[in-house]
Amino acid sequence: MGIVPWVSKSADLSEVQAVVDVAPVDVVDSVAADQALVTPMPYSLEELKVWLPAQPVRSMLGRTGPQFFSGTEDAPLLVVVEGVDNDADTEPMRSPFNAESAQLFELMMRAIVMPLAKRKHCVLHSEASYNQPSVGIAESVSHQLHVQTRAVLLLAKCWDSAETVPAEHHHIRLDQSSLPLWRIPHPDLLIQRNELKRQAWLSLQALQSAL
Repeated sequence: MGIVPWVSKSADLSEVQAVVDVAPVDVVDSVAADQALVTPMPYSLEELKVWLPAQPVRSMLGRTGPQFFSGTEDAPLLVVVEGVDNDADTEPMRSPFNAESAQLFELMMRAIVMPLAKRKHCVLHSEASYNQPSVGIAESVSHQLHVQTRAVLLLAKCWDSAETVPAEHHHIRLDQSSLPLWRIPHPDLLIQRNELKRQAWLSLQALQSAL
């Protein structure tokens, strides 16, 4: 598969409609929510594979009320979105992306034939939002893993790698579950740094092959 339009140039997002949907929550037995702690995201993959499953996730606003994910509950792909650093809001989120980032993300998912029916999204709590007294009990990323989950995609807002780093340098298996994890730049970052899109595309191609 060659380079797709969203990679080779600044994508025209005006005709792309972002898809946001929800499904009922069915929590699996996993890391206890009260054990989840918000700590800075490590860049080392060896640390990341242990760190990520224990991180608490934000509640999101579904059609039936707050829940901890959007998309399809038993989807094969879990998309974990890094939260906003200075976000102290404890209200449920409507979407993990702003309008422009949501449109770019849909283009990215279309390129690997990954519709909403095959995706589940969750958003990491920032330290500011998680430490609010009204947060109460939270769920961790590991709660979002399902028996049907086959891979995890992390959208990271901090990115130190050059665009020439091979895709396998951003791939590892999660601790305990052994599910494959791919890390790519958050769409916000891809909009700001167009040169990172090729790196993200190589990782998405590897993800598509695994699924």
